[in-house]
Amino acid sequence: MESNFMRIEQHPNETITENEERFARLSRFASHVVQDESHRARKFLEGLRFEIRQQISILDYPTYAQVVDGAQGVEHIHDEQLRIWEDQRKKKDCNEENFINGRKPGNQHQMPREGR
Repeated sequence: MESNFMRIEQHPNETITENEERFARLSRFASHVVQDESHRARKFLEGLRFEIRQQISILDYPTYAQVVDGAQGVEHIHDEQLRIWEDQRKKKDCNEENFINGRKPGNQHQMPREGR
């Protein structure tokens, strides 16, 4: 179990909360590695996905709880940005489809008139 903890990294689709729960469970088997708050915080930070770790590592949070909270905040913003991009992509795809089919924006059911 200690070797699992030493290699712990956040899985690609794992949330911060899920990762934190796994980290807490496995850290019991390697208490000498996370002997104080700063070691615990650093070890948790090192195992985060790159896009989250790069945004909170510069803040140098001194406690484990602060690292977890910061990571959850970054994760929330990251997820929100992904939703925005997906919505924009869907809107773009819809607008392109309407253009190809001759529909006016805002009235997807209108068919082009013949002879115009």
